[in-house]
Amino acid sequence: MISSYETARVTPLCPKVTHMRIAALVLAAGRSERFGPSNKLLADCGGEPMVRHVVRAVSSCKASTVFLVTGTDHAAMTAAASDLPIQIVTTGDRGLGVSIASAVCHLGSDIDGLLIVPSDMPGLDARYLDAIIETFTQAKGQSIVIAVNARGEQRNPVLWPRRCFGDLARLTGDRGAKALITSDAMPRLTVQPDDDGCLDDIDTPSDLVAFNRRTRMTAGVKNVLFLCTHNSCRSVIAESILNAEGHGRFRAHSAGSHPSGRINPGALDLLQRKEYPTEGLRSKTWDEFAATGAPAIDFIFTVCADAAGETCPIWPGHPTSAHWGVDDPSRFEGTDSERRAAFDETHRLLYERIKAFVELPFDALDSAALKQRLIAIGTIT
Repeated sequence: MISSYETARVTPLCPKVTHMRIAALVLAAGRSERFGPSNKLLADCGGEPMVRHVVRAVSSCKASTVFLVTGTDHAAMTAAASDLPIQIVTTGDRGLGVSIASAVCHLGSDIDGLLIVPSDMPGLDARYLDAIIETFTQAKGQSIVIAVNARGEQRNPVLWPRRCFGDLARLTGDRGAKALITSDAMPRLTVQPDDDGCLDDIDTPSDLVAFNRRTRMTAGVKNVLFLCTHNSCRSVIAESILNAEGHGRFRAHSAGSHPSGRINPGALDLLQRKEYPTEGLRSKTWDEFAATGAPAIDFIFTVCADAAGETCPIWPGHPTSAHWGVDDPSRFEGTDSERRAAFDETHRLLYERIKAFVELPFDALDSAALKQRLIAIGTIT
């Protein structure tokens, strides 16, 4: 039985680590019988075969080595991912347990953990996989790390410590590794993503239709990053406002050059009073958004005078930026009602600027005109 069970809520925005060697195993040997006569792993998923979709995400994470285990349709599976940095292990159609055991036999003595990933989970991204690896590293490789959804239900993928490799190598037939989680005495940690959609698997054609519909709906979503020094107040307020008022067209983030590590209580009080979302908000470094696998940022807005004069990281894609300086309400000294009024004024100013941003005719503006409009928004008082 389990001797220790600890749950760790880790967001996919963890800093990446490099001091443990992790192998990743993408399982693609099955027949996908529930999907119908065709192999679901070769079905179109966001414009490419599903197996490639998953392998690309896994090969972009901090795993040292990626294995693709093939069986049924080996040639087509290999061709779908042949240009990606992976190693192929072929087992034939002999079951899930055999797939895992065959790959374990290829692991070198320097591998500290094995991340097992089904290839029918196209919503996975490298940032979430890196969060699992970071959790494993923080535990010094002494815990099994399991994906869970918002309800705490166990899902895939799972990261296994080296001490479990012997048990994994003894799996046979179609028996997977799930039973080992409850039989092994090693402690367990769980990692919950920001969005449970990344844990969905595709079992039926209707599942795939729904995934592709969601992908098309979010393809045009723009990522916006609000920056300030401590990422505890103004940038967090702006993040929450845009996520609520952006009508699904924008995904807002926030970060700081020297994050305080906590959200200002006045900011949380404001957001709760205004009924804006607060779940998942945290004070974090802007380095997370400059790392490989981070979301591609389309717009960056600095919201405090300190951040405006600091040197930003080199942002992939050269996002459009502007300064929207706002006085820091957390520095206001006065009565409780006066402090609350200062936060309300910060909300009013950020709301007006964000409303103007959301209403811009983006398709009708070239890059120079858009830049000027964004700068002008920063002067709204």
